[in-house]
Amino acid sequence: MNINERLRDALGEYRDQARVSPDLFDRIEARTQRPVLLRRPAVSFRTLVPAAAALLVIVTIAVTLVIRTGGPDEAQVSSGAAGGCAGNLYAINDGTVSRIDAATGAVSAPISVDTDPGTSPQAVAIAPDGKHAYVTSILRSATDLEGNVGDGTVSVIATATGKVSAPIPVGKEPGTVAIAPDGKHAYVNNVGDGTVSVITTATGKVSAPIPVGKEPGTVAIAPDGKHAYVTSLDGTSGEGTVSAITTATGKVSARIPVADAPGAVVITPDGKHAYVSSAPRAVGPNIPTAGTVSVITTATGKVSARIPVGKGPGDVAITPDGELAYVTTFDGTSGEGAVSVITTATGKVSPLKAVGKHLGGVVITPDGEHAYVASGDYGVGDAEATVSVITTATGEVSAPITVGSVFAPVAVRGGSVLISPDSEHAYLISFDILFDDSGPVGPVATVLVIDTASSAVSARIPLGRTGDFAPVPLAICPARSAPRRP
Repeated sequence: MNINERLRDALGEYRDQARVSPDLFDRIEARTQRPVLLRRPAVSFRTLVPAAAALLVIVTIAVTLVIRTGGPDEAQVSSGAAGGCAGNLYAINDGTVSRIDAATGAVSAPISVDTDPGTSPQAVAIAPDGKHAYVTSILRSATDLEGNVGDGTVSVIATATGKVSAPIPVGKEPGTVAIAPDGKHAYVNNVGDGTVSVITTATGKVSAPIPVGKEPGTVAIAPDGKHAYVTSLDGTSGEGTVSAITTATGKVSARIPVADAPGAVVITPDGKHAYVSSAPRAVGPNIPTAGTVSVITTATGKVSARIPVGKGPGDVAITPDGELAYVTTFDGTSGEGAVSVITTATGKVSPLKAVGKHLGGVVITPDGEHAYVASGDYGVGDAEATVSVITTATGEVSAPITVGSVFAPVAVRGGSVLISPDSEHAYLISFDILFDDSGPVGPVATVLVIDTASSAVSARIPLGRTGDFAPVPLAICPARSAPRRP
């Protein structure tokens, strides 16, 4: 059966499931464009029209069967296990991990990281030498009736073979994993029990948990590997701290008070300072007030400056030369997002004009020439997701790169961006959320590839159904490898 026959059969099946008339379905099919990007619905699921369901189903099936059309360069889903790293991508998707060949766009067969069906992968990180991928997971089947999450694990994937080690037990509700620059240790923040687990990568052994405070968030490791910095938040008072862990001893050497609700922590390339964003929420959980960035002098473990940067600061990224820090901000009332730029030598802030709504992360290219920011609109109808590019030398903001448009009355939101080691491509995850007249029937994740030279989307690589509406973690291998240009 050729691909057109498979597509017609699949469309017929989904036409029946969508419960719309054949005539209406045919009219929608004729108007089908590219997939829409969705992260969070702006209206009640049950109020979405069946036409939106049919349109999104058609688009998703089409791009799943044909990743890129037009000849021998089509990206195909491979049936073998994951191969070597070489600049490839690893994405968590619906309880498994997929390897994406950055040179061809081919997606590996799903890699299961645990035999327990209740395991839910959370985050993925690649070792500096590219030989292993580390995946944190939560055992969802251990969640009790009160919502307390069970213990977590870390699985290690050999990137050359795709083989997975036996899961390594860590603390409750592990979040992200950060790997030391020398690759000898991996640090896992356990949100559920306020600790950090340290894994010796050569043996897979775990040290005794290190208490760091409630709800530990981001972990950042100094360039020399001597200290790890972990944000924590008291869920009751909102008071924030940063715990400095001396990696040689596994002990907390300092607990550094910062402003309420700390978010990201980033270390400067010279290791002399840590920048911590804080976004207090005085009105409600979704209405950030004016926030700050705390600057910690790592030699003393003291906050040397608190820099006002606007409402709702979120992500922080520092240029490779350490001269500029970029901070995303968010106005919870208007939904407008912007990026503030801090000159690290003086602490002076140069706010940029708005770069979109509901900003995701900000990332600097390895060559330091550009900053990429993803954004999306929660509106309906003509809402769209975009990526803005900032030229670091001038502060100029490019015309937004449209990475998805909405035909049906549904919502869209941007996400974080990854940059290839050679700065030639940018990657981000989007959602195509499918609906029928009873509500959502499942989101589908897509990897978008942006050619940085032309500022155009060069490929859309479907990953398939996701387990829920949460962001899909994505990691890139450190070695150089560029996708084939279409």
